[in-house]
Amino acid sequence: MPPKRQRSAASAAPKGTKKIKTTHTPTRRSPRRNTSDDATNPQSKVETEPTTQRNSRAVKAPVANDDHEWEILDGDNREALLVGTTASNRLRLRFRRRHNDKQAEIVVHRYKKAVNEVDWNSSQDIMDINEWRNEVFDRTMGFPPKATRTKWTPFETAYLEVLHEKLKRVASTNAEFTMPHNTRILKAFNEYFEYRDGIRDKNGENMDPLGARTMVQLTSYMGRPGTKLRQLRNDLSKYNTSNDADGYFPTVKDTEIQGYLDGDGVIDLTEDVPAPGEPAQDLQVAPPSPSEKRPELHSAQKSSQAHHDATDNPQPKKKPRWVKPKETAVIPSTPEYILSLKARGYKWMYMPETDDEALRLHVAAGKKSPPDTTWIHQATKDLDDRISRRNSTRVNHEAFNRDLLDKYEPKGAMKDVEDWHKISARRDGAAAVTGLLNAADLPPHGYKGDIRDLARNRLLSEGELELIEARDDAIEKKYHMIERQRLLTIQEEYEASLFEKAKHDRAARLQRDDQYYDSDVTRADDTDSPHENEEDLEG
Repeated sequence: MPPKRQRSAASAAPKGTKKIKTTHTPTRRSPRRNTSDDATNPQSKVETEPTTQRNSRAVKAPVANDDHEWEILDGDNREALLVGTTASNRLRLRFRRRHNDKQAEIVVHRYKKAVNEVDWNSSQDIMDINEWRNEVFDRTMGFPPKATRTKWTPFETAYLEVLHEKLKRVASTNAEFTMPHNTRILKAFNEYFEYRDGIRDKNGENMDPLGARTMVQLTSYMGRPGTKLRQLRNDLSKYNTSNDADGYFPTVKDTEIQGYLDGDGVIDLTEDVPAPGEPAQDLQVAPPSPSEKRPELHSAQKSSQAHHDATDNPQPKKKPRWVKPKETAVIPSTPEYILSLKARGYKWMYMPETDDEALRLHVAAGKKSPPDTTWIHQATKDLDDRISRRNSTRVNHEAFNRDLLDKYEPKGAMKDVEDWHKISARRDGAAAVTGLLNAADLPPHGYKGDIRDLARNRLLSEGELELIEARDDAIEKKYHMIERQRLLTIQEEYEASLFEKAKHDRAARLQRDDQYYDSDVTRADDTDSPHENEEDLEG
């Protein structure tokens, strides 16, 4: 019997390994060769040259790219362009295949705009060119991503500390202060430092023009423990965070940063106080909802954010159904702040010194312009009509308050906008009845006494007293109607079911003994079979 054929060592492969594709599918180290315009990169024009001189000047790629099959020609490199520096020769990128001596292939990429169409002083144009170059290097030609790490300079860190010092000082004098969002801080920071030269490092040496910081870099530095910035962030964490573009944001000057670094500690807050007549959005206004959505994070940012959430302020895995809103402590304005506002032209209403003076001024103002009370009589009649229509049915608070019509024309059939009230689902006068039942007692300006004494001692104007009396009578009418309907419901249930009869008898017995009883809670003796206790109930 002939021996079995053995596979050669070259063809044998261990189990579990995948076969390597040998087709011409482009890979990371094998860029796509597409000579059609805008096929690979819409901003570049690709050309292919057959040969080039062997001794041409070629700049080696970074250390991580020494083994890359493409080398950069014409003295170019992967450094970013700067605003204000003309570099027309860098609008064309030429690459030569390094490990192919038999055929020196050259690939050329050209920027979509001509040299005379580029504004070298425009940050937007320079940003577009840098994005195009990075895409050619990273995606088209397959170069590994360029890893850059710029240390934080003292001027940058002082900017963030001065910014948060200003926020903290304004928060101490403004009860409606909210913290700016991190995206807004990052935007202001990059607008202040990007492409700026003359910044010195911690050794006092001038640095190259700075690039834009990322959100990961900013949040990572602001979350470093043991720093002054971290302490300022912790002090401001009790305030709500504003939306991306809403709320107050201070300005930081070079003189303030330099003085802060020199130890002067002089921070100018004159621009932080809005001038009279400026729009309200210049001051911080707390958002209506206490729960705010966090900004959407990329994958690289999620790990950093999750790290700080886990170490700084751990949260339970399962959140409760209802979270108590964050309460902001009352921060009284300092006398210096009030004087600064007066100096800028702010005015306040006259504050009465005593309660008697406050009541006297309030009554005089009511006599000068008495309130309209004609609607109260009609609202009282509408309430009586509503109660009379609810005597024959069980009471539902929601249905009683809405007071809907039995049949009404749907709003989709509305013909004339001016007649929208004629096809409303609510009865006429329903809103006035709701207003009458929910009228509030408003104390006079400057009154500090008990608000119940205003109506009890008849210290208000005649119109206000009339509204308070009508409201109290309306609430009492509604209460008696609900109580009457509750007793009728109990009587119906008492006669219909022995189980309900036993429950109501027990409730009446406990009520006679002056004990608390909740009819919505089922007791053990309430769940017995009615047939088992039928003799006891009849007896």
